[in-house]
Parts: sequence; structure tokens; C-alpha cells
Amino acid sequence: MSMHQALNRMGINIEESEGEDLFPTARIKNDPFKINVETFVNKNLSPESIAQMHQYEIDMMKKNINNFKDGVDVFKNFQRVDIFNLVPCAKNWAYFNLPNNAQFVTLMNSIEQVGVLQPLILLHDNDEDEKYEILIGQSRYLALKALYENSNNDEKFRFAPAFILSRQEVGEYFLRAMILDSNFSYRYIDQTVLIQAIIERHTIMQKSKMYRSQSNIAEALANEFLMSRSTVFNYLSLEKLCDEVMVLLLEKRIKLQSARYLARVNHQTQRMILEKYGIENINIIHRIKYLTTNNARSDEQLQQSINVANTLVPFTTNLTITINKDLLGDYMKLNADFKLDAMRNYESKFQRNNSDYYFKVNVNDAEMKFYLEQDYVDANTLGKVKAKNFAELKNYK
Repeated sequence: MSMHQALNRMGINIEESEGEDLFPTARIKNDPFKINVETFVNKNLSPESIAQMHQYEIDMMKKNINNFKDGVDVFKNFQRVDIFNLVPCAKNWAYFNLPNNAQFVTLMNSIEQVGVLQPLILLHDNDEDEKYEILIGQSRYLALKALYENSNNDEKFRFAPAFILSRQEVGEYFLRAMILDSNFSYRYIDQTVLIQAIIERHTIMQKSKMYRSQSNIAEALANEFLMSRSTVFNYLSLEKLCDEVMVLLLEKRIKLQSARYLARVNHQTQRMILEKYGIENINIIHRIKYLTTNNARSDEQLQQSINVANTLVPFTTNLTITINKDLLGDYMKLNADFKLDAMRNYESKFQRNNSDYYFKVNVNDAEMKFYLEQDYVDANTLGKVKAKNFAELKNYK
């Protein structure tokens, strides 16, 4: 009998928790969050049961050490397992969020079209029990179950491809490490790889004729790649790049923002800008923006635009200032006066009723409240600094 079965027969519920509790639970006395804790103690354990549990703990520790030392052949036992024999593992092992509704639909569509490409990993007791615990693949299991029920019990969705691990051979720590590694992405995904993946997936979706519009495709891509639709559209705009610019982008020689501006003009103009303005200047963002706004149709027109672009400076720039607390009050007063002067001189010029367009001061509100409390700066001055127009300035003396 395994410890898993022994605990069940002792009346201890393992569905919510199993094995060692690896997370702290202690709270300070004045913590406003309260939790009800129920402790289950079985006082009727015999000396033999206590000895059995102690020996089990020793054996389990040895097993864990050997698993990490010698490794585990996860892939040696492959089977197709009936989904109705699958059960989730304990919640304190698999506590990661399941996909949202949109992501789940995407997963179902993928399995319906091409099948389960990545087998589940299950845990079994190697006894008469037909149930298998799902270590890795809970979402795939749920998708298969939903497809089976929604397809009038189509048998192709009933059996999940899976690798089976033996509870007698693999220890708790190794199993939990596997679950962590499968759910937590610790690798940085290179942006150029992401661009390629999104564009390739977009092409496949278009060719499949499954989606009625670009908007539907963008929605599906946003759900699949866990990003906003606006970000997806920004990446998809790169499909308009000529081959020469795309190569430079994938080689990381052109910044993404420059590539997006170049994608606004036709391929001929993109090549003209590369050749006449030079690859070495292609990442001067404010000048590339100007060149692609003025869509030159000839070498002469482009050269005229280049002459103008070379005189341009960035419209705004950022300054980071660190200041001592004793100088803060006087500095904030200077900022308040400067903002008032900027509004008077530039609001009519730029036709903007928002001073952030030409002068903006970012204030650390979390720290500023302490300076306000101790009179290093007054609320009236701070209000002027944060005001965006004359209407807001009228609220302060």
C-alpha cells in the first residue's frame, strides 16, 4: 500500500493538499487578513502505523535524492489513457492559473485541428486503481473532455496521449519540480523570434480560411500570445516591410519603431531610404518618422526630405533630476512658475489645452506625501506643478 492510499484510508483528504507544505503560513498578530485553519488529528494510530509512516518518510527522502542525482526517464512509459480515468493532482502542487475562456477556445481549436502535440504527464500508483493523477496537462485534459462532450462522444477525443510516471519510483520533490518547470517560463523570448512566430501564425490562420476578418484573426493571436490586440496589430504591420528591411530587423540592426515607420511606405520608398539615407542612420527615430511621413517618389524628392530631416531634433526629451529634501521646496516653486510661463507662451501656439504636451513633471506621489506632512513642500505649489491647464491652475493661489 502506498502512502497516498494509506492517508486516504486514515481519513485524511489529499485532494486539496498532499505532501510537504512548501509555503509559509505564519502571520503577524495585527494582520487584518484572517483565515480559518482546521487541524485534523487522528489519535487512534497504532504503533505499527506510526512506524510505517516514519519508514515511508525515510524511503521518500532517499527516493527524492536518487531522482535528482540519477534522473528520471519521464518518457519510457507511453500510453493512451481514457480521459475518464484522469483526476487532477493536489492543489498545493498544481496551483497555476488555468487559461481564460478565450485562451481555452484557442487550445480546443488547436487540438481539434492537429491533435494533442504535447502528451500529458500522469502519475499512477501501479496497483489496481485505474485513476491517474494529472501532473502536467490539466488544460489539455479539460479541452479533450469538452471536445468529447461537444462532438457527440467522438472517440478520437476520449484517449489522451500521456507519459506515465510511477509513484513508487518518483518522489514528491522531483514531481513538483516538473510541475514548476512546465508552468513557469524562465527563458527570455527574443523579440525577433516573437515577431517571426506571430507573422507565421498569422499567415497560417489566413490560409486556413477559418476566420472571417483581420479583426477576428488579431483577437485569436492576442489570446494565443497573451498580448493586447494593439500590440498584435503593431507586429502584423511589419508584414508590409520589404525583404531587405525585414532581414535587417531580424538581424537586430533596425529598431522595431524604425521598422514600423518604414512599413508605412511602399517597398520602393523603403529601399530608397535605406540606400540614400544609409543603414547607419536608420535608427534615428525622429528623422525616419519625418522621411516616412513625406512619401518621396523620386531620388530628388527624397534628397530634399533628407536635407530637412537632418536639421530636425526630437520634439521632446526626458530629464531625470535627483534633489536633496532641503532644496525640494524652492525647486518645486521654480517648476510651478515655469509651468505657468509655458502655458502662457505655448498653449495658443500648439493649440493644446494640456501642458503635458510641452512640459510635464512626473512626481513620486508615494514619497511626496511625506514631504507634505513635514512641510518640505506645500500642497498649493505641488498642485500648480501637477496642473495641466489654466482651469486647474485657478484652484491654487
